[in-house]
Amino acid sequence: MVVKRPQNRWDSVGVHLPAVLISGAILIASAILPATGLPLAPTCLFLRLTGYPCPFCGSTRTFIAMCHGHWHDAWHQSPLAAVLFVTIAAIFAWNVVALAAGLVVKPGVRWRLDKRQRLWLAGVFSAILAANWLYRIIAGLR
Repeated sequence: MVVKRPQNRWDSVGVHLPAVLISGAILIASAILPATGLPLAPTCLFLRLTGYPCPFCGSTRTFIAMCHGHWHDAWHQSPLAAVLFVTIAAIFAWNVVALAAGLVVKPGVRWRLDKRQRLWLAGVFSAILAANWLYRIIAGLR
């Protein structure tokens, strides 16, 4: 990881503001939506066609539950989405701190992955996604 204080504060803004805006929008939307359910929520097309939830079914409900402090319900709904929510919150906090401090924080050489490592990482993520999907199907979650 490379941390430096640039001469121009706008360099820090250019690096960190996009991540703050995107992750912040996700967190704010999760906090604004009611914990009781989604108003006018569209039904998942995959669920309607097959009768089974898609790999991402329950993610929105999990994010909302996490934001409202219902961690047990969120973990039960979708463990992968709960971990993803924590990751997004950490990304938000990390970039807000770097932006407030006027620093530019970029991945170092050790964070760069070659093609084989990227394929391995994609395989691991696919296996985790499949395990989460199988969990939802076995648990009878819709």
